Amino acid sequence: MPVDATYEFIAYRPEDEERPIIELGDVRLWDDVTGPFTFLNIYNDQVLIEPHGPDPVLFGVRGDSPYHVLAMGNYLASKYNAIGWIIYMTNQGTDEHRSRMGEFIPYRNADSISTITDVAFDEQGHALITLSGKRRAIAYRHLGISRELTGCIGCLVQVWGGVKQDGDFSLYMEGLRVLHDRYVEVRNPRCPICGGPMESVGRSGLLRCKRCGFQGKLPKILIPRNRWFLASPKASEYRHLMKPVTRIGLEGLALYMPKPFLWVY
Repeated sequence: MPVDATYEFIAYRPEDEERPIIELGDVRLWDDVTGPFTFLNIYNDQVLIEPHGPDPVLFGVRGDSPYHVLAMGNYLASKYNAIGWIIYMTNQGTDEHRSRMGEFIPYRNADSISTITDVAFDEQGHALITLSGKRRAIAYRHLGISRELTGCIGCLVQVWGGVKQDGDFSLYMEGLRVLHDRYVEVRNPRCPICGGPMESVGRSGLLRCKRCGFQGKLPKILIPRNRWFLASPKASEYRHLMKPVTRIGLEGLALYMPKPFLWVY
């Protein structure tokens, strides 16, 4: 039994006619109305639901609710003269391809919890990441996490993606989650008498309250930087099975949705 699924409304066009251009305004309107129960419809000013090849598919609307993909898809199918449509239950956007194995096996997916020990960048701007255990991961520029990675050396992270055999089985990263940030901020405690701010007094280790004058040796407070984040590709770079961030928390919803009468497979 699957633990997650999504729906896709697929509309078809005549193969002997030129493909119509689906207007951004139409998709943006329905994206606002149906979100988050549809996903990956647009990215900035780019329409993501239409293919660009010679295939007979006019567009595909993906989502967690058959009613939302049906509403959006039926409107667009009527406006752009689709010759037919169908709704499928699919595994798109479910991360079903992700492996929970930490072992790096060529041509398989891996999911590893490691410490970042070094980050460098090649001439194209792709990040070359060294992980604990001398494993390597490559984060392509489109992930958009270069700035975050430079501050994550020493952080415990979860990384996942496909393993390619290139001499040291590099992981081609699909996503990254920071689990623990090694950086902490050191602060003086508040005064135990009046709650005022404390300041250091010379090299003696004493702290003095700026408000009431209390002095004493008190432990410092360590505050994590809390730069924990989840990095994923931009919407236009998602592969079919990769789970969008907007689907987090909606997993399995499609399995409990009653199917409408206008249901086909």
